[in-house]
Amino acid sequence: MVAVLAGEQHSVVAVWQLIELGLTRRQIERRIEAGWLQRVFWGVYSVGHPARTVEAREIAAVLACGEGAVLSHWTAGVRWRLIRPVHGPGHVIAPRDRRTRRGICTHKAQLHPHDRTKRDGIPITSVSRTLETNKRTKGSRALRVVIASVTPGTRRTRSDLEVAFLDLCRKYGIPKPKENAEVEGIEVDFHWPHARLIVELDSYEYHRTPAEFEKDRRRDAYLKTRRYEVLRVPEGSLNSEPQEVAATVESLLSRLPE
Repeated sequence: MVAVLAGEQHSVVAVWQLIELGLTRRQIERRIEAGWLQRVFWGVYSVGHPARTVEAREIAAVLACGEGAVLSHWTAGVRWRLIRPVHGPGHVIAPRDRRTRRGICTHKAQLHPHDRTKRDGIPITSVSRTLETNKRTKGSRALRVVIASVTPGTRRTRSDLEVAFLDLCRKYGIPKPKENAEVEGIEVDFHWPHARLIVELDSYEYHRTPAEFEKDRRRDAYLKTRRYEVLRVPEGSLNSEPQEVAATVESLLSRLPE
């Protein structure tokens, strides 16, 4: 179980996670003494070898701040590729007060579910929350330029959820779809014309009311009468089951339209 957990977290685990898996303090200490666990931050260890990658250091910083913490501020901006890498401690938002740790800049905040996601397996603030946070804290000049340019009329995609879906397509080798395309007079999130496939993303932020839910289903029903395949991908599935989402899209793309 420890190996599985480490494999999902860039070979990094936290003591509180090991205890949840059933290990005792003494068992953990023996693994540290044997060199099987190598310290990254207080209470966080790399399994089998030192933490060599940026991803390992960043997820270690998140784990060091406890359950519910996420990468944030400049560090999140770099992870989202909004700005170039910068030197300095990693920034993390934690839901409760956390003591200062060398190499980590901790911020206390409670986040709405749609303000948190994962990128490269690392819990992180969403693109919109990352931009908002850095705007409030007067981040780097490069990031302020990005913030100024992200307006409703200039973004290629309307939400960070769409950015995450495009990342999924690249990762799993799915052909790039048309974004925010018009199909039969309706604007859709993603469209593959050759397969008559449409993907719509259901986010917590934009599909919360019964009226919005009904409107979306009426649109889907109309598009299906025009012989389009419509796949709705919930935000939770995109975050927690990306491989399953990719497999479904690939399967639908492989079908020839009738």
